[in-house]
Amino acid sequence: MVEYFPTEVKYVLECLKHVYTIDGEAKQQRLSPKERLRLHQEHSGPVMDKLQLWLRTQFDERLVEPNSSLGDA
Repeated sequence: MVEYFPTEVKYVLECLKHVYTIDGEAKQQRLSPKERLRLHQEHSGPVMDKLQLWLRTQFDERLVEPNSSLGDA
């Protein structure tokens, strides 16, 4: 997938990396479930919202076809 869609894959992975980094920090700090949720809502939520908008735009503007290998992924 990376060799055919390097820019798109990089963007998605960077977004997910951010979320996992935040989760790692939460685990290191031994936050309670409520504190972890708050941390994710504050820091991961905006990144995931941005990713969702980007994905929707890819399909809506037909930058990615739903039945293509990338759209299938």
